[in-house]
Amino acid sequence: MRKHAFIPLALLTLFAARCDCGGTLPNTPGDDGGSGVGGDGGMNNASSGGSGSGSSGGSSGSSGAGGDAGSFCEGSGPSVIIGSPDAGAICGGDLAQITFRWGLCICEDMALASVLETDAFDSAAGPYTQGTIGGAVGVNGTYRNLAVSDINGSLFTGVDLRPIGDHDFRGEVHVGGAAVAAGDIHVFHDTWVTEEIRGIRWVIDGDLHIPAGATVSAAVDAQSVVNEPVNVAPPCGCEESEIIDIASIIASRRTDNDNEVIGLTPDAWESLTAEVDLTLPCGRYYVTGIGAAAAVTLHATGRTALYVDGDIRLAGVLEVELETPEAEMDIFVAGNIVAAGILRFGSSERPARVRTYVAGTEDILLAGDLDFGGNLYAPRARVMAAGPMEIFGSIFARSMVEAGLVTVHYDKAVLVAGNSCGTADSPDGGPGIPSGSCQSCTDCLNQACVGGTCGACTDSSECCAPLVCEEGRCISIPG
Repeated sequence: MRKHAFIPLALLTLFAARCDCGGTLPNTPGDDGGSGVGGDGGMNNASSGGSGSGSSGGSSGSSGAGGDAGSFCEGSGPSVIIGSPDAGAICGGDLAQITFRWGLCICEDMALASVLETDAFDSAAGPYTQGTIGGAVGVNGTYRNLAVSDINGSLFTGVDLRPIGDHDFRGEVHVGGAAVAAGDIHVFHDTWVTEEIRGIRWVIDGDLHIPAGATVSAAVDAQSVVNEPVNVAPPCGCEESEIIDIASIIASRRTDNDNEVIGLTPDAWESLTAEVDLTLPCGRYYVTGIGAAAAVTLHATGRTALYVDGDIRLAGVLEVELETPEAEMDIFVAGNIVAAGILRFGSSERPARVRTYVAGTEDILLAGDLDFGGNLYAPRARVMAAGPMEIFGSIFARSMVEAGLVTVHYDKAVLVAGNSCGTADSPDGGPGIPSGSCQSCTDCLNQACVGGTCGACTDSSECCAPLVCEEGRCISIPG
């Protein structure tokens, strides 16, 4: 069965070969000097660059690992720095592409008492109108739902699947433990179960893959039963060795940023009492924190990255708006997001172009109108909804607590976010396949790593879950 690491070291080797990053590479296996990126293929051991203060920052033409701002603003330079400023670079689109493969990715158990609906669309083709197949759900623990699931993508659980009620899974189902249901379960593609499968009624349109001797109750109606060893790894990269080292990414921008271009001092947003409406031109900006008692609106006009070396604490609205078709924003938060107001990190029309990465452990409350447009990565935090929630994009979190219907419209455009980085060849706009050596599919930007080399897939097990192999490329499951 599928196995995947989050961001192994060999991924960085590929960036050095094909990304016009304007910088050197973090230490790869075999290097003895520096701390670089290490630890079981993860990113959490990168040099932190010290605890840091809010230095005033450099200019857009700085010569550190970030390269010059010209290439960054043209779409070929990196927005994300791994390790210290002289250690290396990774393009923000590449990072988003391998991070946000799921509509929901939950590190612990997921227990719902309401309806969960997911589907997908491609914002590159236009705003959401009607969803298509996609919007996979990954849960490292057990998936429980006492109401209804209508998941238009695949479902992966690291432990058990224990739903009650009516549940439709229109992609594949992969269960790392037992599948025990009290209700009407319909799986539209193949199902893999590591232990047993029991329930009132299971309809599996594809094959059921299960070890020989495992219990398959009479309630299971599958196209066929394939007895074979099944191994389902936890789908979300939540181990400390797998979690992105956000603090080090931010530390690398303390003195290498574009603050001077707009006259921004690092502590300028610590205590905002009046409404702020600010346009950020293409560039990389560093602040020590954001504390606001009034509304804060940030307008991105080009390729933009914001590094927050502390908390975001709000009593009002924080909104990110994309003003041009080429605009995008990556936001990195070293601390927590504590909001009594409304968070609008992105747009429902183009969610793939706004990505927020949070290192903290405090709860993230989504309140207000609960229309969340963007991609949120918070593997140590619990995301809480104050009411029915509609997500345009994706959420990767430690856990999630819902207070009503949860609807996810996954934006498949994030799966090709790295195309602008020049890391992989993609002549038709689909997911590109890098060339070169690799240790896992993440080194190949979700594509197949076969015999230590990135290349065309021959089987879905070679793809980064939940992607499947179609005509040599790993893509979101087709309808």
